Amino acid sequence: DTLLSRITGETPAPAGVAFAGQCLSLGRGAGVFQFSRRNDVAVPLYFGGGRLGAWLKKFVCVGTVKQLTNEARRPGEFRWPSWAADPTRRQRLEAKTDREPVAALRAS
Repeated sequence: DTLLSRITGETPAPAGVAFAGQCLSLGRGAGVFQFSRRNDVAVPLYFGGGRLGAWLKKFVCVGTVKQLTNEARRPGEFRWPSWAADPTRRQRLEAKTDREPVAALRAS
């Protein structure tokens, strides 16, 4: 939708992206899956160190590629679940940007 909006010269709608966690591979037989909040802040729940972590990482990677392939074949079919949307994200980002000038961020 964003790409089509840009092609037609329209302003794209804000994208509501949410995270469920982060994966870390420790080789083919081991891995860690750390759960997170929607805004990608880690929570104390994780699966790790062994085959379950590796399986979850593989599940996420395979699922991501499958989801992208399906979206390419049938654009617009995927919809984020309503619980994944964060209606306050834009306001929080704008408030943070107001406090920290872009030049200061680039310098660091």
